[in-house]
Amino acid sequence: MPGARVTIRDVAAAAGVHASTVSRILRDADDSGSPSRERVLAVAAELGYRPNLLARALTEKRAPIVPLLIPDVANAFFPALALGAEEAARRAGYALLLCNTESASNLERQYLESLVPLQVPFVVVVPNAETSAQTLRDFTSRCPIVIVDRLLDGLDLPSVTVDNTLGGRLATEHLLGLGHTRIACIAGPQDASTARDRLQGYALAMEERSLEPLVIPGGFTTEHGARAAQAFLKLSPRPTAVTAPNDLAALAFIHELARRGVRVPEDVSVVGFDDLVFAAYSRPALTTVHQPAKRLGSTAIDLALSAGADPRSAHIRLRPRLVVRESTRALA
Repeated sequence: MPGARVTIRDVAAAAGVHASTVSRILRDADDSGSPSRERVLAVAAELGYRPNLLARALTEKRAPIVPLLIPDVANAFFPALALGAEEAARRAGYALLLCNTESASNLERQYLESLVPLQVPFVVVVPNAETSAQTLRDFTSRCPIVIVDRLLDGLDLPSVTVDNTLGGRLATEHLLGLGHTRIACIAGPQDASTARDRLQGYALAMEERSLEPLVIPGGFTTEHGARAAQAFLKLSPRPTAVTAPNDLAALAFIHELARRGVRVPEDVSVVGFDDLVFAAYSRPALTTVHQPAKRLGSTAIDLALSAGADPRSAHIRLRPRLVVRESTRALA
């Protein structure tokens, strides 16, 4: 039937061998010197055979999947990270299992516990703000873990992160270079290492100019951005520039200011963080700090799969970069 899935039996019939022979060859379990090997591989490629990962899992009692735990699937940064992880996993012959923990430590633990019977090769985790180092430390005795995006104090596991302190500096130094001196920083949740480091980068850049930091409490969601705008409007004198903890908060901040008649960048310059796909299409287009979300995900998978990686010292830190668009301008 046109469009029907090609099975091992189809490949076996076309290659003139038994289905079990095809199965061994496609699992790399057959002797590399087998005279049937090249013919079977050629036929499988010609017919467009794709392995049934679920069937393999049931046969081998080991899931050919790699789980990725993220805290918020609604935040566009994490699906971008997951896309990079999925591409790397697929290249290695695995399927990616995406688990949304909703920033809840109890749900995160439930996911981890449910993965143990699957005998997955490893788990990649973006820790929740509430995640305890002990939770992940306990789980590593049963399955290797790679941490991505966020770090946890007191936990030394393989990790892939972005230099968020540098990112906070880049955002602030851009505004300083435009002549701004009254620069506020909307802080992210301080129980997340990414937010702490971005705030630290801002504070260091301000202190180097002998300028007093001004921190507005905030977070990573649009609701946090809107509330930060309301707090900003109560400041006197108002800052002429603001850094935000991520693009979602920055865009909500700008939207709320527009509702109140405050223009960006005419009245206040704004810098985001992430460089999500829609940042370039907002009005005004958002100046932001780009972090390579897809590369974070793919590097985490590659690190977990790499032979001989020392799990006690494998820490990779990627560099962010500033992307200047329309939401910032020189102080008049």
